[in-house]
Amino acid sequence: MGEYADLIILDEAARIPEDIYDSMKAIIFSEGSRAFIISTIHWNTPKNWFYQLLIRAETQQIKHNNKEYREKAKDILKQVTEK
Repeated sequence: MGEYADLIILDEAARIPEDIYDSMKAIIFSEGSRAFIISTIHWNTPKNWFYQLLIRAETQQIKHNNKEYREKAKDILKQVTEK
């Protein structure tokens, strides 16, 4: 893999093994990269890297402004669908 990506989409992220996520982490969180990390959550979701990331976001340990992120997400989706 390279060291940068414009957009990364991880669908059903809760099912992605931790070693795969670890190999992508530097790219996902690099400056300029954007990522949508999506998964279905239910009672038997594994308590893995995705679960930990979700809990951090839900408890505000990952600083974000919901309105700001919604607007960014709309812009990204618009760019992706216009190509």
